[in-house]
Amino acid sequence: LVFRTDVPPFDSTEVRRAVYKGTNVAEFQKLAGVKAAPLVWQAVWPGNPAYVPLEDLPKDIRTLYEYDPEEAKKMLAAAGYPNGFKTGVTVLTAQPWELDQASLLKDQWSKLGIDVEIHALDNAGNQSAKYSQPNINWEGIYRDGSPTANPVTYLSLFLHSVGGGGGGLNNYGMYSNPELDKLIDQINAELDPKK
Repeated sequence: LVFRTDVPPFDSTEVRRAVYKGTNVAEFQKLAGVKAAPLVWQAVWPGNPAYVPLEDLPKDIRTLYEYDPEEAKKMLAAAGYPNGFKTGVTVLTAQPWELDQASLLKDQWSKLGIDVEIHALDNAGNQSAKYSQPNINWEGIYRDGSPTANPVTYLSLFLHSVGGGGGGLNNYGMYSNPELDKLIDQINAELDPKK
């Protein structure tokens, strides 16, 4: 899921953390027919030397993978949304499983007081929404996947600020973090893989 981070409610890190806490990732794995995959697999996939398993992540990250809708509701209230909010999720109609995922998300987030409207678009509408920078024409969440196991590519394309030197070409959510941009720029300029 790509969050629209340039406008409320997903401009708030605390809201994003709360909704993740209120998302049962294991149910999405079941829906996809995945039986024994770890909950953490992005931006670096298991098997990559840079992969960090869930148990080795910091506690404030590990806790987000422990599904708890009641705690998520408390987190949303603390973030200023005690009654939840309305949002949308944009999916591609040509991929029926995306509609299934969106429906599961709608169901799970309804328990948090979040009303999710599913926007199912044909390919042309989907591409128009996906590449609408700088005038984003979708709301809330955009359903997308990364076709790469290379963390440098993922960071540069998906998380570097839009219009920055490192890319941000696929930063549909308009995420912006100057400290992360500097690190990504350093990674892209470094020729020694170990560094």
